[in-house]
Amino acid sequence: MTWRQRLAAWLDERAGLSDVRSALQRDLSKPVPAGIRWAHTLGFSAAALLAVQLLTGVLLLLYYRPTTASAWGSVVAISEEVPWGWMVRSLHVWGSHFIVAALGLHALRVFCSGAYKRPREGLWLVGMVLMALVLSLAFTGTLLPWDQKGYWGTTIATEMAAAAPLGGDLARRLVRGSNEVGDLTLGRFFAAHVVVLPALLVAFMGLHLLGVRKLGITPPGVDAETEHRQGHAALCASGSPWFPDHLLRELAMVAWVIGTLWAVSVLAAPAIEDQASPLQTPVGVRPEWYFLPLYQLQKYFAPERWLGMEGSTRGFLVTNLLLVLPLLLPFLDRTPTRRLRERKLALAVGGAWLLGMGALGILGALAERDLIIGGKTWHFDLRGWPTEKLPPAQKPAEPAPEPWRSLDQPDEACITCHQGEWRDFVSSVHFKVDILSCTGCHGGDYEATEAVAAHSVEEDFDPAPLSFCSDCHEQEGERLAVGPHGAATRAGTMRGCIDCHGDHEVARPGHGLLVTACAGCHEQDAKILATAQATRDSLASLDVELPRAGALLREVRTATGFHLETHQERLRDAS
Repeated sequence: MTWRQRLAAWLDERAGLSDVRSALQRDLSKPVPAGIRWAHTLGFSAAALLAVQLLTGVLLLLYYRPTTASAWGSVVAISEEVPWGWMVRSLHVWGSHFIVAALGLHALRVFCSGAYKRPREGLWLVGMVLMALVLSLAFTGTLLPWDQKGYWGTTIATEMAAAAPLGGDLARRLVRGSNEVGDLTLGRFFAAHVVVLPALLVAFMGLHLLGVRKLGITPPGVDAETEHRQGHAALCASGSPWFPDHLLRELAMVAWVIGTLWAVSVLAAPAIEDQASPLQTPVGVRPEWYFLPLYQLQKYFAPERWLGMEGSTRGFLVTNLLLVLPLLLPFLDRTPTRRLRERKLALAVGGAWLLGMGALGILGALAERDLIIGGKTWHFDLRGWPTEKLPPAQKPAEPAPEPWRSLDQPDEACITCHQGEWRDFVSSVHFKVDILSCTGCHGGDYEATEAVAAHSVEEDFDPAPLSFCSDCHEQEGERLAVGPHGAATRAGTMRGCIDCHGDHEVARPGHGLLVTACAGCHEQDAKILATAQATRDSLASLDVELPRAGALLREVRTATGFHLETHQERLRDAS
């Protein structure tokens, strides 16, 4: 007896390995139903992608630092300094897209084949939990690089959670850890991403695989009653064994998927976004493609109260209804047949759900973009609706409306009673550029000499307009709408632009507004005010130092003859 045989006998005597080996051989050699094809390998591919995510995630943990002061810098170091760090990060980022796509296609295959019916309702529910866990992992991972996209995406998503009719503010605070997205939020997302969610995902995936081995793969084209009557084993008698026949097919698909993931990671490594800045809202914030339909859906609910609910609350309820609908599919579709063309109700509901989500995703991808289609430039607004952008020479000439007239002859009736507001307005940027009068914002009759006529309802008089700024500042209005200040405006706790810029004494945007504007609402938040103060001081210092640096460069060029046009151009742009 060789040493290997003696070792195997010693282990078998103490651990019963021969019994385990025999049980595995019996289970793995069970035949799968006839007609099983490549579409049935998607679940195994998703499991392989999960293994890639766990491996690359552990490697990233060796260098990542989960604090707002260090997170972004550690991601930069991983991508630019750690050997092959960029590749590990690229595999992890793209792997999240691949695993969501694999699970989505797997769920679509299960839906089309009716595999969620008796006796596999529980497998469908566990599969939906797995999808929710994977999406939660993707969501929590977005914030970890601490870049602009992750910061503002998390800010918007947690504001959406606050729209819940019961406990919304509490849910937002529990997720964030405070009133704002910051260190506590990053710590909670990190703990969920690397400990809680992976543990739950592995546990539910083990439960799902155990159920699949116990109940077997759904026989194609066989209804639930026939399978129950004849038995799964009898229906699989004519099929091939799972090992090695079907396993080889699944391994071939895994090799193709991993190879494609590797190629995409090499050819399209994700860029490093700008570091997160609470004071600078980026234009056109949008989440990843798998969250985009639900994000876009929120834009179609007007903020006005209807049925006793704010628009954000209605959007929250409709979104959750759409998410719960697939979970209830086995209990809504009670027909025994598994053939897709015979399940008319399920086909109609499922088809409408998929088409709706697809349309919302497309609108979300087009929103706030300019595209050239058919030789014409089209601008897609916040909701994804297109309008043609005409070149300046082709714009139809439109006479300027009277309220936007010169202030050489101000609105006499307004000034008669509102002298204080007029004094404030004289110091505003609108007065200095000579484009706006009182009626330009408030409406009313600008030719009136009496108060009653000036406040004419027929002339659309509004004593306290909150949305007139976006009539001229359209892009700024769209940015406000998707940020936390937009949510506060819709909730009635903020008056939109004027809370920061003022109403009559409108201040020009710039770092001079920092601290003074923030203190109006964040007086108790020392961290935000300290950040605003530091940013304002840094920008003020740059205002002084950039001209000096430019002068020094000109002296160097004069003295040495060295050409520094590129650097001078950058300095001029920055100043």
